[in-house]
Amino acid sequence: MPIPAWHAFCSPFGRIPNKASGMREQERRIRETARAIEQYLLQHPRAADSLEGIAGWWLARQRIENELEVVRAALLRLADEGVIVEVDAGRAAGPIYRLRRGDRATEG
Repeated sequence: MPIPAWHAFCSPFGRIPNKASGMREQERRIRETARAIEQYLLQHPRAADSLEGIAGWWLARQRIENELEVVRAALLRLADEGVIVEVDAGRAAGPIYRLRRGDRATEG
Protein backbone atom coordinates (compact mmCIF):
# COMPACT_ATOMS: atom_id res chain seq x y z
CA MET A 1 0.00 0.00 0.00
CA PRO A 2 1.52 3.37 -1.02
CA ILE A 3 2.35 5.92 1.67
CA PRO A 4 0.28 9.12 1.31
CA ALA A 5 2.37 12.14 0.28
CA TRP A 6 1.82 13.90 3.60
CA HIS A 7 3.55 10.99 5.38
CA ALA A 8 6.73 11.64 3.44
CA PHE A 9 7.50 14.54 5.77
CA CYS A 10 7.28 12.23 8.79
CA SER A 11 9.40 9.40 7.40
CA PRO A 12 13.21 9.65 7.09
CA PHE A 13 12.96 7.31 4.07
CA GLY A 14 10.41 9.36 2.20
CA ARG A 15 11.83 12.84 2.53
CA ILE A 16 10.76 15.21 -0.18
CA PRO A 17 13.64 17.32 -1.50
CA ASN A 18 13.65 20.83 -0.16
CA LYS A 19 12.38 23.13 -2.91
CA ALA A 20 14.63 25.93 -1.66
CA SER A 21 17.78 23.80 -2.06
CA GLY A 22 16.75 22.94 -5.61
CA MET A 23 16.27 26.61 -6.34
CA ARG A 24 19.70 27.44 -4.86
CA GLU A 25 21.30 24.76 -7.04
CA GLN A 26 19.56 26.18 -10.13
CA GLU A 27 20.73 29.70 -9.23
CA ARG A 28 24.31 28.42 -8.76
CA ARG A 29 24.22 26.79 -12.20
CA ILE A 30 22.85 29.99 -13.77
CA ARG A 31 25.64 32.08 -12.17
CA GLU A 32 28.32 29.61 -13.36
CA THR A 33 26.90 29.55 -16.87
CA ALA A 34 26.69 33.35 -17.00
CA ARG A 35 30.36 33.56 -15.93
CA ALA A 36 31.36 31.02 -18.60
CA ILE A 37 29.52 32.98 -21.31
CA GLU A 38 31.16 36.20 -20.13
CA GLN A 39 34.63 34.58 -20.14
CA TYR A 40 34.06 33.30 -23.66
CA LEU A 41 32.96 36.74 -24.87
CA LEU A 42 35.95 38.42 -23.24
CA GLN A 43 38.23 36.00 -25.09
CA HIS A 44 36.22 36.28 -28.34
CA PRO A 45 34.70 39.80 -28.34
CA ARG A 46 33.34 39.51 -31.89
CA ALA A 47 31.50 36.23 -31.21
CA ALA A 48 27.76 35.99 -31.80
CA ASP A 49 25.56 32.88 -31.87
CA SER A 50 22.14 31.40 -31.20
CA LEU A 51 21.04 29.80 -27.94
CA GLU A 52 21.87 26.37 -29.36
CA GLY A 53 25.25 27.55 -30.65
CA ILE A 54 26.18 29.11 -27.33
CA ALA A 55 25.19 26.00 -25.41
CA GLY A 56 26.74 23.57 -27.89
CA TRP A 57 29.93 25.40 -28.83
CA TRP A 58 30.82 28.27 -26.53
CA LEU A 59 30.04 26.59 -23.23
CA ALA A 60 31.48 23.24 -24.27
CA ARG A 61 34.69 24.95 -25.36
CA GLN A 62 34.87 27.06 -22.19
CA ARG A 63 34.38 24.00 -20.00
CA ILE A 64 37.10 22.12 -21.88
CA GLU A 65 39.50 25.04 -21.44
CA ASN A 66 38.70 25.22 -17.72
CA GLU A 67 39.06 21.46 -17.38
CA LEU A 68 42.49 21.53 -19.05
CA GLU A 69 43.90 23.37 -16.04
CA VAL A 70 42.51 20.73 -13.68
CA VAL A 71 43.84 17.88 -15.84
CA ARG A 72 47.25 19.58 -16.08
CA ALA A 73 47.45 19.84 -12.28
CA ALA A 74 46.36 16.21 -11.88
CA LEU A 75 49.02 15.04 -14.36
CA LEU A 76 51.71 17.00 -12.50
CA ARG A 77 50.60 15.44 -9.23
CA LEU A 78 50.66 11.91 -10.69
CA ALA A 79 54.12 12.55 -12.18
CA ASP A 80 55.39 13.87 -8.84
CA GLU A 81 54.02 10.76 -7.14
CA GLY A 82 55.80 8.54 -9.69
CA VAL A 83 52.59 7.05 -11.08
CA ILE A 84 53.00 8.36 -14.63
CA VAL A 85 55.80 9.61 -16.84
CA GLU A 86 55.82 12.40 -19.37
CA VAL A 87 57.22 11.33 -22.74
CA ASP A 88 58.44 13.74 -25.39
CA ALA A 89 56.93 12.25 -28.52
CA GLY A 90 58.22 15.04 -30.76
CA ARG A 91 54.68 16.24 -31.38
CA ALA A 92 53.64 19.84 -31.78
CA ALA A 93 50.76 19.13 -29.40
CA GLY A 94 53.24 18.51 -26.59
CA PRO A 95 54.22 15.52 -24.50
CA ILE A 96 52.18 12.40 -23.91
CA TYR A 97 51.67 10.69 -20.56
CA ARG A 98 51.66 7.03 -19.65
CA LEU A 99 51.82 4.73 -16.68
CA ARG A 100 55.31 4.36 -15.25
CA ARG A 101 56.43 0.78 -15.84
CA GLY A 102 59.25 -1.23 -14.31
CA ASP A 103 61.87 0.20 -12.01
CA ARG A 104 60.89 3.75 -11.09
CA ALA A 105 64.54 4.68 -10.55
CA THR A 106 65.52 3.86 -14.14
CA GLU A 107 62.58 5.38 -15.95
CA GLY A 108 61.91 9.05 -16.37
